[in-house]
Amino acid sequence: MKFLNCVRSWKSIASLIMFIVIGIMMIGRVAQAQSISVPNDFSTIQAAINAANAGDMVLVSPGTYAENITFNGKNLTVESTDGAGTTIIDGQKKGSVVTLNGEASTAMLSGFTIINGAGTYVSFGHAYSNGSHRGGGVYCKNSQIILKNLIISDNSAHEGGGVYCRDASPTFVNVRVTNNSAIFGGGVYFYNSSPTFDSANRSRIHSNHAGSGNDFYSNSKISNVVYLDNFTPSSYYANPLENFSFDALSGALAPVNADLYVSPNGHNGNSGLSASEPLKTIDYALSVIQADQLNPRTIHLAAGTYSSATNGEKFPISLISHVSLQGSGETSTILDANQQSVVVAAHYVEGPISIKYIIVTNGSGINTGGGVYCNEANLNLENLTVSNNVATLGHGGGIYCLRSNLVSTNMTVKDNKASGNYGIGGGMRLYRSTATLRNVNILNNQVHWGGGGIHVDSSSELNLTNGLFVGNSAINGPYNDGGAIGCHDAKLNLVNVTIADNSADDQGDGIHILDACQVNLVNTILWNNSPQEIYFSNVLRPSTLTVSYSNVPGGQANISTNGSDTI
Repeated sequence: MKFLNCVRSWKSIASLIMFIVIGIMMIGRVAQAQSISVPNDFSTIQAAINAANAGDMVLVSPGTYAENITFNGKNLTVESTDGAGTTIIDGQKKGSVVTLNGEASTAMLSGFTIINGAGTYVSFGHAYSNGSHRGGGVYCKNSQIILKNLIISDNSAHEGGGVYCRDASPTFVNVRVTNNSAIFGGGVYFYNSSPTFDSANRSRIHSNHAGSGNDFYSNSKISNVVYLDNFTPSSYYANPLENFSFDALSGALAPVNADLYVSPNGHNGNSGLSASEPLKTIDYALSVIQADQLNPRTIHLAAGTYSSATNGEKFPISLISHVSLQGSGETSTILDANQQSVVVAAHYVEGPISIKYIIVTNGSGINTGGGVYCNEANLNLENLTVSNNVATLGHGGGIYCLRSNLVSTNMTVKDNKASGNYGIGGGMRLYRSTATLRNVNILNNQVHWGGGGIHVDSSSELNLTNGLFVGNSAINGPYNDGGAIGCHDAKLNLVNVTIADNSADDQGDGIHILDACQVNLVNTILWNNSPQEIYFSNVLRPSTLTVSYSNVPGGQANISTNGSDTI
């Protein structure tokens, strides 16, 4: 018995000794955490981060630091000594200002102004599309960091002008995100993320601009409530709106349930309720106008040029459900993006919208089309000219429609280009979309791969009546097919159409048909698209061509079928 008691005593003593040792080790670890001063210990914030260990604090004195920093997955605190008003990190347009990847909730960035970021380039990971720049101010991936007392301003990217989060769960505490720009998510873009917004120290996210989701964009539903100081929940500011639940102390702008009038010579302090008291910018009109299925609205545009230079217009013009744009005349109302952005974007727009009597020009987009971009939208274009737009490294120089329904009457698409090795659709590209066009001219557009005038693919359908294709070309790319029209796994119905003087470096100067296409030509003329008016490329599945009351020089002999397709 004494022996057993002795053993128990020794076990108790051993446990006590182990507990003391562990405690000493923990105290030692805590004691090892240190503060590193910038610029006293290191001249740059990044050098201090590189020297720091988990649990350390990097304290930054006031000043402007021209650098792009990354936490490198370290769980440490980077904080200014004087706050965001006097401590600035300037990214110099060289990438994301701050990059976060893999940090735990014990990491924190606090007390800085973050400016002049241009985003981190991320590849889409497949051959026929290019990547995009994400997170102009902050790029946050797989991180649970605390973002506190920050001003994130004057940054830009393709996605997430201010902040981009992917598979991340950051916490926002008193963060101001303002005056940033992007194509998607001007302020913040969430991708498969679960952010937390502090309800006691609310953030302010406003006055950002994007083609979709001026302040917020998320590809999935955000489970937590977004607590903000002031905000107006609408699809103009947050898209898709149903993915967010907002709690704001006040609204940002009072909505106007009426048609609005805009002029380059107007003023955004006006009511905008009449042509005699117009607003100045389309962007502002879209930010306040309220419409629904029962009360559709129109923004009436006076004659003149709307651009960043003339009236401070912001691009892309972000269209919203049940709100249409109407100019004063097809040649007198001009939307000019000065090659800085796609001109008009309709992204996840539920209700039908129209653009009428307008010139859309000088747009430049990456993977979004140059002039008009529509994704999951119902868009009506009337008496429109789409000219001199460029889709850089992308598709649809003039117009790019994805999973959309397009109706157009009396439209000219000319002098547009889809550049880059995999540019598709110099004038227009339809991807999983349906288009019904009447009285449409497709002129002098160019592509560096397929479909100089129009490319129709991926189960799309084009129905064109009374059309003209002249001077379009597919040149200088890895493949150069379909000078006027490229058709790939799609339906093409052309009635009363003339296709003349188009060219392709490789195949199908007039029409190039590839894989499972159904092409129907009625009362259509092909002329001087040499050497091949129509060319079939059968890679996987055969296609069918039906020709009625039409003129094809040389007849069937001038149509190359590769022996397996049907005419």
